[in-house]
Order: sequence, then structure tokens, then C-alpha cells
Amino acid sequence: MQSEKVWNVVEFGWSLPKVLDREGRPTNVIKPKLEWDRGDNEASENNARAMYSIFNAISTDEFRRIATCNSAKEAWDILQVTHEGTNAVKVSKLQMLTSRFETIRMKDHENFGEFHAKLMDIPLPVSGLSKRAASFLMPNFRFLLHVDRPICYPYQEADIR
Repeated sequence: MQSEKVWNVVEFGWSLPKVLDREGRPTNVIKPKLEWDRGDNEASENNARAMYSIFNAISTDEFRRIATCNSAKEAWDILQVTHEGTNAVKVSKLQMLTSRFETIRMKDHENFGEFHAKLMDIPLPVSGLSKRAASFLMPNFRFLLHVDRPICYPYQEADIR
């Protein structure tokens, strides 16, 4: 349960608590630490735990990128873009992998084992993109194994019966 609360800080973010106005809406004024309630303290501790975990899991070079971050989400987002790339980079990688997948053919001198190994090399880079990207690419293809040569092609919704 505690680890889930820490991960929620990474996923959804945390910011310093703000002073509330008379209607109970947050203002732009940061609440003094002595006025923090139990929830404010718990959220701050979860952010500190997440930051500590991130800092201990990265190299010195990566630490320099996120040393000024105040929240675990901010640090995580920087590391994620650094290692996975932006959405545009992910789309470009997916397009390259899709093209590679669509053009793969079994050569006359290849046996099925060699072709299968070549085929299995394609999804491995996809796992580095993200689960969402992999789930986009892999279900959109169907493998047909014919007697003489395997054929890979994208399937259409009408193909599903």
C-alpha cells in the first residue's frame, strides 16, 4: 500500500501545499511547513521517498539532469524522455519497425529456424519503446505460414472473424 502511494507521486506528481482562500480554493501562496496537515506531510514524505529511490538508481550523469527537480514526477519525466525519447521519436521508431516488419521475407537459402530468428529480432526493440507502443504495433500484424515461405502482412479489421 505504501509503495503504491509512492508510485502515485511519481505518476501523478506532487507540489508544495498552498494556502486556501475563504472558499477553500488553493491560492498561489505556499503554506508554511508548520501549517501542513497530516495529508500534506504524507504526500511530501512519499515524494521524498520516490526522489530518494530515483537518485539511488541512476548514474552521476543522469543525476545532473534531475538534480534541480522538486518532484519525483518531474525527475521521472525527464529520465523517461532521455531514455525513450519524445512521442515524435517513439512514432518514428514504430514506423521504422513497422516498415522492417512489412518488408521481411524468407530468402531461398534460409531454413525456417533462421527466418524465425530474424523475425523474432523485430519485436525485441519494440519492448524498449513502451508497453503502449508495443501493444500498438504487435496486434496489428498476423503471421501466415505457407508451405513454401512465411508471409507477414498487416491485418484489417475485416480479417477478424
